[in-house]
Amino acid sequence: MKTKLIFITMLTIICLSANAQIPNSGFENWTIVGGYEDPTGWGTANSLSTGSFYAVTKSTDNYPIMVGNYSVRIESDTALSNHSILSGLGLALTGNFAQPHPVFKIIGHPTSLTGYYKCTPQNSDTIRIGITLYLNGTAVSSGALFTTSSVPSWTAFNIPLSTYTSADSGHIFLGSYYTIPQGNSVLYVDNLNFDTLITPVIASKGLCNVIVGDTAILSVVNSGATFDSIQWQQSTDSIIFTDIPGATSNPQSIITTISPTGKRYFQANILCINHIIKSSVIQQKILNSITDVQLGDWFRGGIVFWKDSTGQKGLIAPTQDQGNGVTWGCPGTTTNATSTTDGATNTTKILAACSTRPIAASTCDSMSVGYTDWFLPAKDQLNDLFLQQSLVGGFGGNIYQSSTEGDANNAYIQNFFNGVMEADPKYMNFNVRAVRSFGLAGFSNKTYCTATVTLTPVYQNEKICLVSVDTTTWKNKVIWEKPINEGVAYVKVYKETAINDYSLIGTVPINQPSYFIDYSSQPESHSDKYKISVIDSCEQESAQSCYHKTINLTIAVSGTTMGLNWNNYEDECGLFIPGKFYIFKGSNISSMALYDSISASFLSYNDVNVNGSYYYMIGVKKTGGCNINKSISDMTFSNSKQNFMGIDELNNEYKLEIFPNPFTEYATISLQDNNANISKVIVTDISGKELLQFSNCSKIFLLNRGILEEGFYFVDVFFGNQRVVKPLIVLK
Repeated sequence: MKTKLIFITMLTIICLSANAQIPNSGFENWTIVGGYEDPTGWGTANSLSTGSFYAVTKSTDNYPIMVGNYSVRIESDTALSNHSILSGLGLALTGNFAQPHPVFKIIGHPTSLTGYYKCTPQNSDTIRIGITLYLNGTAVSSGALFTTSSVPSWTAFNIPLSTYTSADSGHIFLGSYYTIPQGNSVLYVDNLNFDTLITPVIASKGLCNVIVGDTAILSVVNSGATFDSIQWQQSTDSIIFTDIPGATSNPQSIITTISPTGKRYFQANILCINHIIKSSVIQQKILNSITDVQLGDWFRGGIVFWKDSTGQKGLIAPTQDQGNGVTWGCPGTTTNATSTTDGATNTTKILAACSTRPIAASTCDSMSVGYTDWFLPAKDQLNDLFLQQSLVGGFGGNIYQSSTEGDANNAYIQNFFNGVMEADPKYMNFNVRAVRSFGLAGFSNKTYCTATVTLTPVYQNEKICLVSVDTTTWKNKVIWEKPINEGVAYVKVYKETAINDYSLIGTVPINQPSYFIDYSSQPESHSDKYKISVIDSCEQESAQSCYHKTINLTIAVSGTTMGLNWNNYEDECGLFIPGKFYIFKGSNISSMALYDSISASFLSYNDVNVNGSYYYMIGVKKTGGCNINKSISDMTFSNSKQNFMGIDELNNEYKLEIFPNPFTEYATISLQDNNANISKVIVTDISGKELLQFSNCSKIFLLNRGILEEGFYFVDVFFGNQRVVKPLIVLK
């Protein structure tokens, strides 16, 4: 099967574009409160803890790689989350418990909430990520993500907001449960944003420029793939690649050396569940010294937009803004950040004098995208950026903050449409673009070159076509149609074992017929609900499908009137709603034919003036049917029922014995029926796989264990028009 993975390798920097409207959206800032920490700007149940358990904690398992250092980890504890003890509630919400909604200001018109998450729900807990927008205190829009499925790897989400005209504030809720915790479920969340994901930003301006002696940090950023191993390779001509000895880490540090072509190329061989896949190529241009760096080059974290007259020093800016509605902060406070040329010093002074967060200076200072020395540019540095904005890109004529203070109440801003610079009130909200320096002593000589692995999301649209009682085995059968070219490796089949609790009962490789027979089912006793999911070639599992429920038929005999009763066929998604029920009838189980039909509004049928023994079965028909290996199946059936005896095809009135059971070498199958001989014996494992078959076995048959190993099996015994299924246990 062709592996559906798309590897896109790019020269990239990771550029933080978190919308500054969402408080502490990347969970980089934490406030120490007594013996615990809370994410700054968020409320949790940690304040209710006695110290034995804290539901919300700081985690170094963050995503994307090199975008910040932390994520938020949220866990429920059912022992601490009853009506009198609330410290076990796994939730975090913007603001605090005492502050009513809304809690943070909205600027602009966001249409969705994005971010990354992973989770492990337990006992059918529902993980929830939700947002509500308000206007003048009234809710005007909302959206939410709900899941009961495990999401083991970091996964992007996009929650659309319902249509609205305008909003002025918002509220976000993150929970490892929905109403009441059912288990100790865990949720991780990182890098929330409005409208666009915080992702690696393509360095579109030429090659990755590195200097001889620089440390190149090669890394693979992916959207959920699990790597078994990685081997980096290099080339000087992009044609012949050789393994780099010992280069098997992610990230991987490589010291830059001279190349005869002036270039070097890297690619990664990635092993993902027995599939070796080559990434596309990272390209590097090797420079002899820092003076060879040119304006417009991508270099050490961004685009070079200014160099001094010696060529030894310069300024770099990323290709995206770090905020689009950020205040300068602390009006009325003098910070002494008055330099017009030294934004780094200004930024330090602003942060020391102003504790408000987030502000323009803190947005730049908190960037951790490979480098940690970003700052808010001074007014002259900002003007240099304005003059070269076409080289850097991503400005769009917005107004940008500088770090240069005019006085206690004003700071300098610049309009990138007309270049006008003026001192405006510090409380005003404007855009922010961070910069960093290069060439000075002590500045990092590392270059981050990232291969971005985009794993195509696992196919999420697989559905059950029909569930039925198979008229050959008389066991429940789950039918679906194969997804075409969707990278699916196999299908998992789940069965409801408790209310809303589904257990895995089998898997079917994608190259096998698209159905599963549940040999453990008892359709004569009750109906069952089934769901399916798909697994791709890198072991990503989709969400479970809507359930389908089988039909169970019972018969109540009153004289010569046969009262047939059954439950409705159910498709949880409502895509298949039967229009009619078809009644089948026959003198034996193998010769039933269509007898009558009634509207699907009714779940009962009386067959009157019946004299004799008959079998009955209920069916429904699906228009278009189900395509199973190019064969169309459009009918689904209930179990069969016999009228007078009130028994079905698993007829225990027949005296069939298996002894000894359990057994080690041989077991005897004995049928005490003068009118029939055993015609066939089939032994299957619990997945339904046929292991042994015997024919023409008389009334007594000696079963040799043969290839059967120690374990639990089913034995199907056929005689006359009947079939009996019994468990079989083999010992060592």
